[in-house]
Amino acid sequence: MISLPDLILPKVRHFGLSIDRTTIRATELDNVGRIRALAEVRFPEELFISGVLVKPDIFVTALKNLYIAGKFTTPFVTVCFPEAYAFTRETSMPVVPFEEVHEAIGWQTTNLFPFPKEDIYFDWKILRSDEKEYQLAVVAVQKIVLDPLTEAILHAGLKPLLFEPDASAIARLVHLPDDKYALVTDINPRGAYVTLVEGEKAIFTTAISISSTDTQDVYLANIAQSIKEIGAYYKQKNIISDGISVILTGEYATSQQVKQMAGSLPYATKVLNT
Repeated sequence: MISLPDLILPKVRHFGLSIDRTTIRATELDNVGRIRALAEVRFPEELFISGVLVKPDIFVTALKNLYIAGKFTTPFVTVCFPEAYAFTRETSMPVVPFEEVHEAIGWQTTNLFPFPKEDIYFDWKILRSDEKEYQLAVVAVQKIVLDPLTEAILHAGLKPLLFEPDASAIARLVHLPDDKYALVTDINPRGAYVTLVEGEKAIFTTAISISSTDTQDVYLANIAQSIKEIGAYYKQKNIISDGISVILTGEYATSQQVKQMAGSLPYATKVLNT
């Protein structure tokens, strides 16, 4: 997960905010995990270009409207954003004291990501370890993507606790074992993302656009084709074997879409229910 720079995460009640190119959605749970508040606001126009917020005033207004509509009881918020704007790499390093891991990874970021260290925020998670070595997942987000979001959220009167790519959050919800794979597919009116996930780790993400002349059938067929190509590629590389599943989420993820896409996919397909 990507934490805000130099921010100690307090254990306070908060709600979850999901951001995509067309909509923001938020959910607050009560003390026993039931939904206490739920709201959604759609954007009247495209607010992001290549993941960068370019119309902050409209975004701030949408956030304020969302907070009022949901009657949320706390300004603290955790934020999910599209996986396509994050970069995940797996790496290894010799075992060092836990408090030194972050600094040690910092020296590797220029080898892991195509950006200078000063241009990104990064975080990490230990996947496996033995007496000699850590296997880690390292996630990076460009500051030009995260900083405008943070500024707008603060300007709307909210207090962000952390940021997380949405496919990683979804992977935690479905509790995939570390050796199991899923193609998390986020389908929305202006485009879709397909992310190959192993356990709680995102491996690869691709975007599928929709043109003004595409029918919904053509759009869904293009998504299904991308899913098949990703699955076939990683099977050919012997990275995955059988047991892959497709998890649909997003505004267009309905039981009807499952039926329509399942007929053309060689994988078990379901809608994410939370």
